[in-house]
Amino acid sequence: MVLTLDSIETNELGARYVISIERQVAVLPAQRIKRPHYASVGEKVGEKNDGFTLKEVNGSPADPGTLKLVLQLTDTGEKATLSKDNPFRRTDAYSADLKYDPEGKKWQGQRIGADLKFAGDDNIIVAIDQDTVILLAKSNQKKTTLTYSPNP
Repeated sequence: MVLTLDSIETNELGARYVISIERQVAVLPAQRIKRPHYASVGEKVGEKNDGFTLKEVNGSPADPGTLKLVLQLTDTGEKATLSKDNPFRRTDAYSADLKYDPEGKKWQGQRIGADLKFAGDDNIIVAIDQDTVILLAKSNQKKTTLTYSPNP
């Protein structure tokens, strides 16, 4: 997940901050795009699993380079700080690049739930973490763990 401070709009009512949310963990590709939201201090923005409350603003809206925003994330309650030059980033999930050499197959950017067909069987990715991928063979429900170990 990435939160970015895109711009600041000021008027006689005060400052509104344009903060974008990008959630690469979303199931549908259309839901992974960067979506802008307008927020003022104390305002809750977005949905339960995809939102935040703008808690405080440190600095002046007139000088965006020194401005820091403190947000509270709705899904975890975690505090996030972001500025114009430093977006907030959190790893919510992983994707994997896989290959099956005997058939010359390659899959890029695969996520949990992806179907992979190789060796005469249909497989589904049931888990991915920092260094492992777990596949489930549909034919016999056998799980196979693939471990990533980079070459020295």
